[in-house]
Amino acid sequence: MTGRKTATEFGWKVIQRLAERELTRKEFCTQYQLSQSRLSEMITGNTSRNTTAIRAKVSCLLGIDDIDCQSKELSK
Repeated sequence: MTGRKTATEFGWKVIQRLAERELTRKEFCTQYQLSQSRLSEMITGNTSRNTTAIRAKVSCLLGIDDIDCQSKELSK
């Protein structure tokens, strides 16, 4: 076993959208001031933290889910 974690359905959507935009995870996180480790945790679903706000921000930035992207919570 290699210790690698597989991506969740949401994680695959993130990976696909990043590839479409020709962005690495590092570039995306740097551009939008996100934690690389938190993004990786969201992609694999390996987190005990509440990632709702960050997931919503990533979803809006990448156009993944149909959510309210004008919410004040996303501007944080």
